Amino acid sequence: NIFKMPATGGEPLQLTFLKDAWASNPAWSPDGQRIAFISNQSGIPKVWTIGANGGTAQALERTDASKTHNQLAWWPSSDIVYQQPGNQNLLRVHTQTNQEIPIIPPDRATGSIVSLIFAPDGKKLAVHWRRDEAGLWIISLEPYSETLLQSGDLYPVGWSPDGRYVYAIRRGREIVKVQVATPTDV
Repeated sequence: NIFKMPATGGEPLQLTFLKDAWASNPAWSPDGQRIAFISNQSGIPKVWTIGANGGTAQALERTDASKTHNQLAWWPSSDIVYQQPGNQNLLRVHTQTNQEIPIIPPDRATGSIVSLIFAPDGKKLAVHWRRDEAGLWIISLEPYSETLLQSGDLYPVGWSPDGRYVYAIRRGREIVKVQVATPTDV
């Protein structure tokens, strides 16, 4: 189940009440009003959303998160990005219409994507991508491009507020700061 708790401590508030199902990888909406998560409560793992203070969880019915690492993130809007089955691409799903759009062009969608974190400006995505060379990659969305920042076992967990650095976990026990842009970039 999904719970929330103040960062300063206190009593947790249970948001979901699932029976014979699981929920994973909760993510806050940019406005802090909703939480998205992956759950198999309808049989097939799907993207679900619930109000930040609870209520009735709603499935995004067209989504299919089976055979994935259950990764998702809110686009800096009302859209949600989640892994396509097989982990080779990410799908942007419009929460109102359920329309899904692939993020990576089909001819570039190889390997496996594990973690995904949006840059503060919403124009880039940091991912751990296992492809030709596994490592920390930056995907620029418009126009599309991809750049290997650093090879190795690096999983992004956040960005600096100015978007110049990505923070990543290396080998599961060390947080590192990786530069994205040179100091002269704006």
